[in-house]
Amino acid sequence: DGPGRLGFYNNFFVAKVAFFTSPAVARFRQAFDESALIFSHRCNDLIFQTAAVRLLMPRDRWRRFADFSYLHHTVRDGAVAWGGLESGYDDVAAEQTIDAYLARWHPPETIATTDRVKTCRVQLHVNDSRYRRVFYVPHGRTKWKWLGAPYCNANGFVSIW
Repeated sequence: DGPGRLGFYNNFFVAKVAFFTSPAVARFRQAFDESALIFSHRCNDLIFQTAAVRLLMPRDRWRRFADFSYLHHTVRDGAVAWGGLESGYDDVAAEQTIDAYLARWHPPETIATTDRVKTCRVQLHVNDSRYRRVFYVPHGRTKWKWLGAPYCNANGFVSIW
């Protein structure tokens, strides 16, 4: 459950070119392209890349990179309309990064004074039973009323899928 169930967050995406140029993925890409779903149902690169990986790559080869902080948002009329900030579990300056973000976009809030900062525990690999804690500052909600970023579900734990 949660917004991330729709696809891998792919504004930062690491992949082997050989996988995405393999005959199996090439056939899938051709069928996807011929379906015109990109134009008729907004099935974009997130949908295609996620489907290719989920359908054609062994699950034990999937990885989630969550050790660095990452910001991706849309600003409209001087305010964040969509997206947000996620802190990396291994980022020693994560708290300062979040406070700087809050100071810029939500003054005078800080980590200590806001309920805007959420916590999520993420799995990095299917064979890894540890869930790393990340913090995020989401903006916006999907049509299902979920927070728009990143991919955390209601229980606060996210498996690799």
